Amino acid sequence: MASLKTFEILTPWNCDFIERCYLDSTCNCLPEDVQKLGPRDRVRHCVGEHSSDPEYWALLANLEQQTASGNLTVSLALVHEQNGGIPPRMRYFLRQARWLTAYASVMGYGLGHTKWENNSTYVVRYDKDEVLSVSSEDAEEHALLGPPELP
Repeated sequence: MASLKTFEILTPWNCDFIERCYLDSTCNCLPEDVQKLGPRDRVRHCVGEHSSDPEYWALLANLEQQTASGNLTVSLALVHEQNGGIPPRMRYFLRQARWLTAYASVMGYGLGHTKWENNSTYVVRYDKDEVLSVSSEDAEEHALLGPPELP
């Protein structure tokens, strides 16, 4: 690991990584208390504290700090289905993916997404992921349950 320079973590689009978040009313945190946090602290709290495996994020941060190369680039990559999209009925998982995007931004990680090529392989791209765009019909729910806008 001394020469590790890039660490890309592939995450399935339907990964349920925020298990106990106030976003789905299963957390003991009061929504009004979480809303009082600044955007970056709110993202850190919701993802880091309410993850289905809170130790995972700590281990990832530790790996980044202890890599001997000194300049490890960590990237999270959202793996879409082969058709390149997420079924619209899966709003919960889409919300999770938006939180993952916000967390990557707060932590300084790269964030990619997969694009399927015509030979049935995929590559990770680091451009805007259109699948995560908020539709007009989802705007109200996103304002209440989605990650905050980051500065």
